[in-house]
Amino acid sequence: MADTLNRFSGPGSVGIYNDIVDEIYDINCAETPFMDTAKGVAALVAKDFTHSWISRVYANATTNGYKVYDGKALTSFTPPTDTAYSNYVEQTCVPWSIGKGMEAIIKQGGKAGVTNALTDQVTSARATLKINNEASLVNGTPVANAATTEGAMGGIVYMAQTYGSSDTTLASISAGETKFRTLLNTGANAGALQGNKQCLLCSHTNRDKIAQYWKGIADDVNTMAKDKTIEGSVDFYAHQYGILTIQGHRALASDDHSLVVYDTNDLGVAWLAPTQTIDYPLATVTAASGAEYNALTLQYDKPTTLIYAYVS
Repeated sequence: MADTLNRFSGPGSVGIYNDIVDEIYDINCAETPFMDTAKGVAALVAKDFTHSWISRVYANATTNGYKVYDGKALTSFTPPTDTAYSNYVEQTCVPWSIGKGMEAIIKQGGKAGVTNALTDQVTSARATLKINNEASLVNGTPVANAATTEGAMGGIVYMAQTYGSSDTTLASISAGETKFRTLLNTGANAGALQGNKQCLLCSHTNRDKIAQYWKGIADDVNTMAKDKTIEGSVDFYAHQYGILTIQGHRALASDDHSLVVYDTNDLGVAWLAPTQTIDYPLATVTAASGAEYNALTLQYDKPTTLIYAYVS
């Protein structure tokens, strides 16, 4: 919601929160692997509705261009290039409420289970909040925050398409492995695939197809049947630069064409406001109502090292 924090109300608006140790990470009701592996629980702070950071990418070295002799001036030294990037902060607000009758039962120490109604409502709202945060971190398209416009962050798929090494003509999964490995070469030349926690993000449908058709560094695709259980899936993909963890994600629909390679070491969530309960008047008669709210955005430290493939 654009004005939840009274950001546009003048000097009397609520200040920016600094405590970003967020309880939402304790919510484990649904699949949110992207947010759960991102750093920034108590590290990255957004200072306004546009969050900025500096990216420094180190080039691959085939020879040492910085050799010197005793007393040589460093006139040929060229430092790594720093590039500024930004992302919009996205505010999310999920309402909850309990009725007057429920409140009366709670106050009288009523039936078992009813007394936990408020806690259950808040927990459910936080679960919804986290699931929607996850969808934006993966698949969001940036929109500037304004007085009457809800801001939206650019997710990892958008960043990979916009800044990373990309191939928009990759054939089907069954015929596209060779071209994907060529794209890995392109990404490596741009500084990608240097970390030890590389992930391949895709839809669950494409993850299943990768398991069926891609060989990696093996000579063939192998399956194993044991105790009448068929193992027809893969968790890792071995390639010329190391190993990718294959991460199917529900935020990418079954017909989504995107494959994104990223490093979890560069993945972060920057917080403007931590998850909290705020007043949220509803148009129904309730004894208690409110909403679970947070304001955050995706920070990827080195966007140009992302790798994006479009599977036609």
